[in-house]
Order: sequence, then C-alpha cells, then structure tokens
Amino acid sequence: MIIQVTEIYNFNQDDLMTEDIFILDCHLDIYVWVGQQVESKNKTQALAIGEVFFYLAETCTLVVTI
Repeated sequence: MIIQVTEIYNFNQDDLMTEDIFILDCHLDIYVWVGQQVESKNKTQALAIGEVFFYLAETCTLVVTI
C-alpha cells in the first residue's frame, strides 16, 4: 500500500474533501476523516491508516538543533 501524505498549512474545516481521507493530528488526539465519496476499499483501510500514523507519531522523536 502506498500512502501519499501532504501537510496542509493553516488548515480549516473547508479543507476536508468528500473524496479523500485525512489524518488530523491535533497533538493530543488523532482523527481520521473519511469522505463520503471515498472508494469502498479505501474506506475499510482508513482506520488502519490512522492506526499506523498513530504508531509512527508515538514512536518518532523530533530533534531540533538551535
């Protein structure tokens, strides 16, 4: 499975499209948006994609050098 990830800057509710799946990372919570027009096979994978994202977000450490 190939997942294309694009960060949306200055995100607002109007960015949610009915033909797509979005992972909304709100720091303390992660939401999975499944648009109404998403293909059936992708709808069933949406939760799994969210779980993978959660695992990756939980295990990655961001190191910033100042």
